Amino acid sequence: MSRYDAYLRPCRTALDGSFDEGRQLFSYQLLGARWRRIDDIHPHETLTGSCIALIGAARDTGGDGVVIEGLDVDRCLYATRRELRRTGYLGGLGLVLWADAVAAEEPNPFRVAASASSGLADIGPLLAPALTTMEAAWLLSGLCHQFSRLGSAELESAAGTALDELRGRMVHETSLMRHTGERTPLARIRARGADFEDQIHSVQAFAFAALVLADADAASRSCRLAQRQCEMQGEMGEWYRRFDPERGRASRRYPLHSVYQHGLAPMAFAACRAATGLSFADSVNRSLEWIEHNESGYSMFDPGAGTIWRGLDRRTAAPSRTTRRLAERAGRADVHPGAVILNREARPSEWAWCLYAAAIDDNRAKDHAIV
Repeated sequence: MSRYDAYLRPCRTALDGSFDEGRQLFSYQLLGARWRRIDDIHPHETLTGSCIALIGAARDTGGDGVVIEGLDVDRCLYATRRELRRTGYLGGLGLVLWADAVAAEEPNPFRVAASASSGLADIGPLLAPALTTMEAAWLLSGLCHQFSRLGSAELESAAGTALDELRGRMVHETSLMRHTGERTPLARIRARGADFEDQIHSVQAFAFAALVLADADAASRSCRLAQRQCEMQGEMGEWYRRFDPERGRASRRYPLHSVYQHGLAPMAFAACRAATGLSFADSVNRSLEWIEHNESGYSMFDPGAGTIWRGLDRRTAAPSRTTRRLAERAGRADVHPGAVILNREARPSEWAWCLYAAAIDDNRAKDHAIV
């Protein structure tokens, strides 16, 4: 019996429920007991969530994998490119490339790049430096999947340039990633505030680059980042929200997201294992156990609602949040548990990453996925 078995049917059902057949996009999320349009709450989330939904659905192969009623993959991919143009959110380009590589019958990275008003050769040197580290990792992951599928020299070059950009974000002394590149306007403001997503998506992207570009340095970086996160894993198996990469420590515990536990960390460590041979089984086991056993005293998995809730946040007033953020910017860590509240929200990206991680954990056929 798979340790993901209890989550598969609810995640598949919820992902199907989030799909808007008219728009051919995953446009809905759960907010409490109600379905709500994501656009009304979170800008860009329809774009990124739809891409991740396609990535997760493509990886959820074998057996009774997810079936999305009314989904036309080509139309959905077209809709994601249209969303990329409509929103102007270039940080989502890597996810569009990734979804195109694993879901399209005939991937076309040039068409995807054109949706961002860019040529493929310009993506690395011109676009990548302006992205956050999470977005740059998505870009590298997308390009690696395109190169793995199509094998062109132009794609290999673009992936290599994106890899070099991501390399420059790593602080060697602490084995943590900065939130931005040093040349961006946000660099000084966010110097001491990198997110968990910056770390874990970089673990995965470096591993993909190691596997398809045969880059030993990328494998080493993936391993060092993964090991550092495992060293900093919380007592209950949780992954911290915010880090000070220069000082080498966690700076904020909450909000603590369930997708870190069941999706992002397990899938990134699996990619690192594929690239390096190193196992992170103990950390992954503890990560998954947090869903049922955490500081709230309640399971994040709600069978009645058919979802895994988004996670936990502090039960604090706004002035306290402001004080904590100021302390964080000054370099003082805030990692102590406090009274927490359940965030009864769930999004397509969370269900999709869970399905993606589960497929790897179950060792199902990977089709066009690298891992």
